[in-house]
Amino acid sequence: MARYSVYQQIKTFTVPREGFLERVVYNTKLDKKQLRVTLFLMSELDGWREEKTGNENDPNNFKKVDPAQIANMLGYKKGDVKCILEELVDEGILQEGESITVKHGYRFTF
Repeated sequence: MARYSVYQQIKTFTVPREGFLERVVYNTKLDKKQLRVTLFLMSELDGWREEKTGNENDPNNFKKVDPAQIANMLGYKKGDVKCILEELVDEGILQEGESITVKHGYRFTF
């Protein structure tokens, strides 16, 4: 390939700007680990808005999260990732719940 080739992204994601800014960017309580886990989850989880739920087969958009996988990918301990997930729920960034196909999952609140 040429030196200046352009690589096309396989998967992209978008987030509602205001919710992301309010809950993540302007949140001075979040530390580096919490921000890294949030950014990692942005490539995995969906958001949720009452007026539009998205997938008709699983309208609540909860997805299973594997703390061990996240810990491995980011170089953290599994227990630390579990605590971070709880803290992100407490901060209102994530919502924990279940849906038709997922018994214990997460989704973004924005």
